[in-house]
Amino acid sequence: MAVQPRQLVCALLVATATFLAGCTSPYNNPQIHSQQPIVGVRQLLESHGEVDIITIHGMCTHDGAWANKAINALAEQLGEKSGPEIRPLKFTDIDALVYKRQLTLDGKKVNISAIVWSPILTEMKKGLCYDQKHKTGLCAKGDEKPDFLAEPIKSPTFDEKRAKINRGLKDSILDDCLADAIAYQGVAREEISTQVQEAILVAAVPGNEQLPTVDLKKEKAVAREVPLVILTSSLGSKVGFDAIEGLQDPDHPQKDAALATISRTKAIYMAANQLPILQLADMTLGRAKGKTFVAGPPEDSLARLLKASEEKSLKLHPQGIPPKRPAVIVLSDPNDVLSYSLRNSPRRPNYVTVDVVVSNDWTWFGLLESPLSAHKDYLVQPQIVDLIMNGYHPNQ
Repeated sequence: MAVQPRQLVCALLVATATFLAGCTSPYNNPQIHSQQPIVGVRQLLESHGEVDIITIHGMCTHDGAWANKAINALAEQLGEKSGPEIRPLKFTDIDALVYKRQLTLDGKKVNISAIVWSPILTEMKKGLCYDQKHKTGLCAKGDEKPDFLAEPIKSPTFDEKRAKINRGLKDSILDDCLADAIAYQGVAREEISTQVQEAILVAAVPGNEQLPTVDLKKEKAVAREVPLVILTSSLGSKVGFDAIEGLQDPDHPQKDAALATISRTKAIYMAANQLPILQLADMTLGRAKGKTFVAGPPEDSLARLLKASEEKSLKLHPQGIPPKRPAVIVLSDPNDVLSYSLRNSPRRPNYVTVDVVVSNDWTWFGLLESPLSAHKDYLVQPQIVDLIMNGYHPNQ
């Protein structure tokens, strides 16, 4: 029996409706667990006339494409849609890169910096390229090669058969992403942190001036009093705040760049938060009466920074009011297998956090959301960028 055009159209409509019904984005409108307002960049601009923003990526290889996308997404929310290509500041003594863009809006200034620390791990991670069936991330070829590499990394092909889904997970999630966490939690942490410290000192102040010494960079950071918003992703939260904490110099407290940076921070967005699992590497086990227990769960570096900042402020102003702590907003997609919310955590930090639940991509038939999209795309989601720029007002 011949199929009539009308029947074919109806069948296609039914199939399309069924397909679309299987695609959901349950938290396309973020679910914010807070009754307290969150200050936005626009509010800070109105009250101060200038705002600094620093963004730090997380695990997985990132390059200039990420930095440009992140910076220009923030600029677009402020009405600046030109989207120029931003070139990095390069350093002779470290491999990390810093990208900067300054906006002038009705006489007010927004200084946005993006720190790319992936190049630091190149020599370590390239040893895994041989294991990738499809060369991706650091090991990618042709136009997909990270732009901080002069030429693609040479590695043999992987000849063994590997199922497509397993291949994608091994190539990307393990060899390119989790490899970063393993490298950072190991003996290379101090060197990685030292290089990120240098990058933060450059990112913390506007302009492309190349200061020759760390002391001069610290002086610039300490003198800066403009409100700061910090955006971190996954492992970048630990990398970033470990590095800021490491900037403390007990021999020269008047040049304490770490506390100066935290004291002017008004909001911290931690996308794809990984603190609960990364904290395991800093725990110590004890044993008593035949039972094993965790001996003193450690504070994270942000908790120590906030405490030190308050203590310094009270020493300088003994009768004063302790400085208001920055809002710490934790962004998590429930389908992000590498992310953790904090509101129900038994080891929740002792600083106040706001959990924001978001969907970064479509969920297909309740079965799958792309693991990479779920983990990597928080800070370019329009609804999240809107939250950063305009804040949150629960009664509006």
